[in-house]
Amino acid sequence: MAYIDDLETEDKIYCYEGTKVLKNKLNIKDETDLSDAEREIVAIKFTDLYQHPVKGNLDFEHYKTIHKRLFCDLYPFAGKVRECDIFKHNYFCFSQYINVCAEDIFNSFRSKKYFINYDYEEKIESMARLYSDLNALHPFREGNGRVVREFIEEVSKINGIDLDLSTANKEELITASMESFIGKYDRLLKIFNKKSYSLTKEEQIESIDSYCNSNLANYLKNNLETNNTRSK
Repeated sequence: MAYIDDLETEDKIYCYEGTKVLKNKLNIKDETDLSDAEREIVAIKFTDLYQHPVKGNLDFEHYKTIHKRLFCDLYPFAGKVRECDIFKHNYFCFSQYINVCAEDIFNSFRSKKYFINYDYEEKIESMARLYSDLNALHPFREGNGRVVREFIEEVSKINGIDLDLSTANKEELITASMESFIGKYDRLLKIFNKKSYSLTKEEQIESIDSYCNSNLANYLKNNLETNNTRSK
């Protein structure tokens, strides 16, 4: 497998030859032009995603479908696991282990009943750890940060918490994520706590119905407890 340093190394799998520009459906070969096009297209896709959320089982297929929805108009690899190894600030999961590691992450998430019966503080800590695990997995060639934030924000709403990472300081979030890779979660937990507040039970149920397939939605609602209030 190829090893890619996002900041320096030419990527012969996903980039146009002799460039660091990702191959794209618009055949844009200028890095700045592609960045501008991506920003505009993905912003529109996010609006559509908010209006028509991906319904799934909170598993890896669900996760990949979110990526596909956001990037399908631009990148051929949308929704597909990367075939190269990459580095950006940290080493990410080797490509040959992505599916196995993803299975472990999502099986663990499911075994914890999606955090639905945890108290507020436990939910925040568990979501921060899940965020860190998915960030370390980094399963796509591009767009990982946006997908992990979207997925975790959906998980938070399903758990009766509104977490908005879009307003977090980007550099602080990167630093917190890097530290979480070595088991230091204090900075990440501070950000998660600062950017979250409780939803009503009605808002939580609405979120469950919006993001989950019917069987999972029924399971979550049947196991629902009101543990969404931050302790004093």
